[in-house]
Amino acid sequence: MERIESVNNKTIKLTNSLKIKKFRVKEGLFIAEGERLVLDSMKFQKPEYLIVSENFYNKDFDVKTYVVSEEIFKKLCETVTPQGIIGVFKTSFKDISQITFENTIVLNRLQDPGNLGTILRTAKATGFKNIILDNETVDVYNPKTVRSSMSAVFNINLYQSKNLKEDIIKLKEKGFHTVGTILNEKSKNLYSEEFNYPVAFVIGNEGAGIDEEIQKECDKCILIPMEEGIESLNASVACSVVMYEMFRREKYEK
Repeated sequence: MERIESVNNKTIKLTNSLKIKKFRVKEGLFIAEGERLVLDSMKFQKPEYLIVSENFYNKDFDVKTYVVSEEIFKKLCETVTPQGIIGVFKTSFKDISQITFENTIVLNRLQDPGNLGTILRTAKATGFKNIILDNETVDVYNPKTVRSSMSAVFNINLYQSKNLKEDIIKLKEKGFHTVGTILNEKSKNLYSEEFNYPVAFVIGNEGAGIDEEIQKECDKCILIPMEEGIESLNASVACSVVMYEMFRREKYEK
């Protein structure tokens, strides 16, 4: 255990910089904040170090730990009521060429970090093993995404796509069935359509949907039936409905 007394300490400066994407990318590190999130996350990945507030510190951790004053700790936090512990972890993207042959979510231009965190959490709950994110999708290691994922970000396969169209073509060559959540004249009802395993569901931007070039690479288009008067669902809700429908089919359909 080491005590840090100054906000100008290099570890404090580094940790604070990780609130910004360009520094997360540069350092290959990100922040997890809050007791439950950090302790749950440590079951799957060992942090590079922990920072705890002097009022929180009450036990030894099997990892490098820094203790700071409440004033310094609050400067590092984004939550209104900090819980006294921050973990700094390495980012962990996998090579898309080695993607596992299992149900997958492909995210195209998703912008809301809370939506992304909810999708990660639901993917873990429904047995979806892989999440592919294109370069226009919000950073999966955004602090809000990490918090809302409830540790799912640590134990699901994450793939960062540099060219989503090319990567979807590669998925199809591997045997994935690509399905876009698209409302058009070709769209079929989610609940009546059949899918070949494994499925790669493409989820688009909250407002604009899936890019037209990406739509062309989808084997099928599906829609989620709704009552009249509702134009569309929140992206994370729509994605969750799709994932739970696949979960129902695989686990409970006889």
